Amino acid sequence: MANSEPNFRFLNEFESLEQAVDLAMKANPGRPRVHLEYTLTNSLMQREDGKWVWKRQRLEPTTP
Repeated sequence: MANSEPNFRFLNEFESLEQAVDLAMKANPGRPRVHLEYTLTNSLMQREDGKWVWKRQRLEPTTP
């Protein structure tokens, strides 16, 4: 069965800060949650529509 959970590394917006932290924890389970919360609180901003987006433009993945 395929996982329908979005991949944190390829998302540019999140429904909530909590969603971003939860997805980051799945992508990097060895990192303490408190560190991810701190990092994402400083790396994301909330738009007027309530969604959370990166403060800085992220690099697109390159293809070989």
